[in-house]
Amino acid sequence: MGRLDKLKKKSAARTEAMDEAQNRITAQSIVKRVNDVEPERLDLAMIVTNPDNELYRTEDTEEEVKKLADNIRMVGLLHNLVVCKCESGENKGKYELLSGERRYKALSYLVQEHSTDENAPDWNRPYCIKLEGLSEVEKVVYLDTANLMVRGGFGNEKIARKATVRFVENLQKPPFNMTEQEAKKQLKELSPMKPRTIDKGLSIEKNLVPELKALLDDGIITRTAAESYVNLTNAEQKSAAETFALAETIEPQSRREKAKKQLAEGLRDVLDSNDLTQRTDILSATKKLVEELCEKPTNAQKKEKTSYGRDSVVIGEQVPAVTKKLRRLEKALKADGGLSIITARSVEERQAYIQNLDELIALADTIRQNIQSTM
Repeated sequence: MGRLDKLKKKSAARTEAMDEAQNRITAQSIVKRVNDVEPERLDLAMIVTNPDNELYRTEDTEEEVKKLADNIRMVGLLHNLVVCKCESGENKGKYELLSGERRYKALSYLVQEHSTDENAPDWNRPYCIKLEGLSEVEKVVYLDTANLMVRGGFGNEKIARKATVRFVENLQKPPFNMTEQEAKKQLKELSPMKPRTIDKGLSIEKNLVPELKALLDDGIITRTAAESYVNLTNAEQKSAAETFALAETIEPQSRREKAKKQLAEGLRDVLDSNDLTQRTDILSATKKLVEELCEKPTNAQKKEKTSYGRDSVVIGEQVPAVTKKLRRLEKALKADGGLSIITARSVEERQAYIQNLDELIALADTIRQNIQSTM
């Protein structure tokens, strides 16, 4: 093949790629179809809610619906409902909402509460945009796109995360056939969510075991914690989920919060370690601490604890805590630039640190000997 032929082939391939990009179906292109459809009136009785909107429905309170109804009563319906005809199932022949469920509920409320109002006939037969020929995937993408454009960001972490994942996954299916990067770019164009937030949400849904995701959805663990727990193995994640669920049963609340705090610290130690055996030991020890907090102390145990006073607490809790803190400090100093933490201090301060550590070593050695003498 000559040089000219190669150039012609490259040019043809480039032209084909440009045509494909131009003709590609995008989330925005589906939304733009609304502008090409003439609205027509449709009885409310012929409209049904969309099960795929359940994700967003949890945010729509009765108070918000009534507030929207009052607004419609004063100024009218400013935005048409968007629907698609049901071709099968129990709602065959009716029209499923793709956009405007809150408006639909507000109109239904007005018809019920103000049936004698002169505008009631218009409320009962609102203008709708009927979209035709959409696949099931396209319908969900339209629904998500409309919510992302109208609602913008989401205050609810669960809704934001699940909407993000569903939108990105659907854009990778026919007829969109986008790569994950292209789908994420579409999402960034539609919502104010930051790229890191999108990536972290996708990582959580992909890498977090169902048990931990359920705890995140219920607010038992935080989003920040979930982002780090994806780095645990599946077995470690399941063990952590079991222990968190166990901690939730502890009463009173002060003991429950203490157990959750110890578990969170233990999991940080697991993530800090590269030794699988050590990780298993830390996880087992942490679970044991939570299990002990689950057990209600007997009167004899309470009396025994009182007789020992705070010293027993120091041995049982503070020694492990000090060890954890020293382990983290060592890791911080080994990291790139870690020694700058020390060199930033004066010579006198560094000498004081050395004296404190010498004293700590001597005290630790004495405590270790005392404990060994009991074995």
